[in-house]
Amino acid sequence: MTGSTHLLTRCKPIVFIEGEPDDGAKATDERITRILLPAVAHWALIPTQGKQQVIKAAKEMRAAELHLPGMPVFGLVDDDQGTSGTPDFVVSWPVCMLENLLLDPESISVVAAPYAGAVGLTTPDEVQKSLIDLANLQIEEEKRLRLRSRIPRASLAVDIGDLATAEKKVNAIAAEYLRKIRGIDLATVQREVDTVVQGIVSRGEQLERFHGKKLLRAWYDKYFSSVGIGWNPFLIEIARHATQRERLHRLATPAVDRIRLYFPPGLAEALRRCPGGTDRDALLAESDQERARWINGRPQPEGRENLRRKILQYSHDTTLDDSVKIALVQSATAIGTA
Repeated sequence: MTGSTHLLTRCKPIVFIEGEPDDGAKATDERITRILLPAVAHWALIPTQGKQQVIKAAKEMRAAELHLPGMPVFGLVDDDQGTSGTPDFVVSWPVCMLENLLLDPESISVVAAPYAGAVGLTTPDEVQKSLIDLANLQIEEEKRLRLRSRIPRASLAVDIGDLATAEKKVNAIAAEYLRKIRGIDLATVQREVDTVVQGIVSRGEQLERFHGKKLLRAWYDKYFSSVGIGWNPFLIEIARHATQRERLHRLATPAVDRIRLYFPPGLAEALRRCPGGTDRDALLAESDQERARWINGRPQPEGRENLRRKILQYSHDTTLDDSVKIALVQSATAIGTA
């Protein structure tokens, strides 16, 4: 999968992402991510089509029990349809999708500067206004996309070799789908969607929360397509400039840190299974604090290695059950450090 074993033996992160593999020609998610975020250069990024495939792949690899210390396997997905209910090792961008990180007026204005005569925009403020204007044209489409994501879906996969059985299966799936649909108050859902979209507009967050790929493509088609630079080179050039911008670091750093400085939930759970005492209670308090920081998107690298060492030392306590010792070691080695 990674082409080498050193990613595993050195505990480098294996991160499943959405999209296609980098073929050197297209501006794939893998390629753009590596350009935008030099900090992920040592990660093994594994393109895995859509969000559900990313979640499935990360779950299966973690469940494979390769018995390597702290095997760091994660998923990194778009937040276009929300990520509620996903495992904590599947991290989402704090924007709708990767392309939203490229919707940086400063970077776009730098790329457009040599073609100012054709583009007609010369400053970051002018670029931002043009992007917001295009985003406001997408408001109804944004509502439609959010409404669609709230409506249940059903899939049919039947073996037509036995038509009688196939018909029964189709009828059962259709009946269950109708039951779900009838349980939806569409008017209420529509009002909720309208409120969400209006809130995004009111807060001026269109460049972060609207469909980034469509918005960036609309800007390219209207202002930049005539200059003779293709869509993929356009994206790559924006990424090269955006990597140094404050906006990118503000938006992307939390997602990167949630992978780089992961703190496993199983550690506190294992400590709670240990007999109470001064050492146990101190380790539990520190673990709860670190986990809370991670959940809140503010993990800190300081003290992580020392905490790991103390937990590993504590795991040698002869009064502990073997199952607890194993859980402590596995969780301690999964603590992300700088």
